[in-house]
Amino acid sequence: MAVDDHGLEALKKAAEEVTPGNKSNYYIKVGNTVGGTAISNANPLPVKQQTYATATNTRPTVTTTTSVILASNTSRKSAVIFNQSGAVVYLKYTDAAVVGQGIRLPNDEKHIIDSTNLFTGAIQAIRNAGSGAVDVMEGT
Repeated sequence: MAVDDHGLEALKKAAEEVTPGNKSNYYIKVGNTVGGTAISNANPLPVKQQTYATATNTRPTVTTTTSVILASNTSRKSAVIFNQSGAVVYLKYTDAAVVGQGIRLPNDEKHIIDSTNLFTGAIQAIRNAGSGAVDVMEGT
């Protein structure tokens, strides 16, 4: 047994080590308290939900030349890139996008950035032929 990042005693399956900062699944030890009261359905663990006040929607065109489809933004809390370009699009964080490398985003698929994989740098995109638009939503 060990103490997690929130000061709660925690267990892992099969006696695995509990490592603070690790996002693995833990089992909370019975008897832990929040505000002096035992954790229960009536007194659950507080959960901080990711929220944002502003959503910015854009529809950049992706071509055979790499281009920034989402600028760097340190205020970013989430983003969704939905490929409606009619072809596979390749995404690259920070660097120039290259066909066949990085994140492969097939037509009619989406790439989600949220608190579990938050990236606030620029995102570039490219496709291997022609041009088409992607829908980008950024929450700040």
